[in-house]
Amino acid sequence: MKIHSLLVIVLFVSLYPLKASTFIDWIGSYSDDSLPWKIVIHPDKPPQFGYNHKGGIETAVSPSAWRPRKGWFVFVENDSRLWAFDGVDELLLTEVSADGGVLYDLESLSIMPPLQVMERLPEPIRKDVIAKVKKTEPGAAINP
Repeated sequence: MKIHSLLVIVLFVSLYPLKASTFIDWIGSYSDDSLPWKIVIHPDKPPQFGYNHKGGIETAVSPSAWRPRKGWFVFVENDSRLWAFDGVDELLLTEVSADGGVLYDLESLSIMPPLQVMERLPEPIRKDVIAKVKKTEPGAAINP
């Protein structure tokens, strides 16, 4: 019986509509016609962040070291930016343009995450983000 319940939940999650400013914190597959993202979160494998460009070309990014741990989330900021936190210490930004996709980790981050992301990060990570972004973009820091 538990297996059937789990399958129903996973099926429901995989059909969940994906909108801008959406948090994802369930294992499963997410996509929607309103955004070009296709996101697949596995419990023990790297996630897949796919992006469908106009004209049928797909860009896929799969951060090899990222795994969902307690407190993880993915935040779809808009149709070109996606933030992923592993629940411990790995914050990633996936940015997509007509030229392809780029994956930024905390060390290479040069823009401040949206307030919704900052509010969900643990205090030490939030402070680390502010310090790193402030070095690359003076005046970008917000109140922690």
